[in-house]
Amino acid sequence: MGSVNISIKKDIYEKLRMLKQKDESFSDILLRLIEGGKDITRFAGVWKEMNKKEFENIASELKKARKTRWRKI
Repeated sequence: MGSVNISIKKDIYEKLRMLKQKDESFSDILLRLIEGGKDITRFAGVWKEMNKKEFENIASELKKARKTRWRKI
């Protein structure tokens, strides 16, 4: 498959770079965002039945992920 060059603003590039996972190309990021962001209503009500302990566990894991996996600009 061929490739093309596109021009994007530096701030957009930095945001994409922050979303980039290990061993993921920028094409992979864009494809993930395009294909994965079509219908967010599938998440409606998912946490409705969650108890306080489950919520705290998820909040704790998200906090860890922000510190270890997500790079800051």
